[in-house]
Amino acid sequence: MRKLLVPREHLAGRSLWRQRAWYAPHYVANSLLEVDFTVLRERGVRCAALDVDNTLVSHGGMNMTPEVIALLRQVREKGVLERLVLATNRCRSVDQLAAHIRADAVLQHGWHRKPSRRYFDQLERAVQFPPEAIAMIGDKIWTDIYGANRAGMVTVLVRPLGGASVV
Repeated sequence: MRKLLVPREHLAGRSLWRQRAWYAPHYVANSLLEVDFTVLRERGVRCAALDVDNTLVSHGGMNMTPEVIALLRQVREKGVLERLVLATNRCRSVDQLAAHIRADAVLQHGWHRKPSRRYFDQLERAVQFPPEAIAMIGDKIWTDIYGANRAGMVTVLVRPLGGASVV
């Protein structure tokens, strides 16, 4: 997250419709490894909600790289963020991934999937932080960025692992 600030407020000031601003992330990074969690903390973020497929692991995978595991453990151990949560539309368990980085998981509940507002309300209740204290980090504009922006969260768009589409 070198210089990833593209303030959504700046875009809205250029007379874009409010709905279009929902698709604009607050920050952009080439990968999860480049996200500067201290910048997020300075903005008031206390919890990171991490998309799983193509953000933490390749699509359908269950193995994070040692660098990602080390980064996320360090973020927790140094107290940069108080909580990490895996936010996914996966139906299968992500407990193994969560255990590696000492995180919780919020899975889809029935028809409530990202980008639905109910999914993000469920995420807020699970982590017990207000939306402005949660950063959604993901690779998809439609599910991760749009949904989290509508819920009032800070958003970080990362390039998908494997070069998949960000839409």
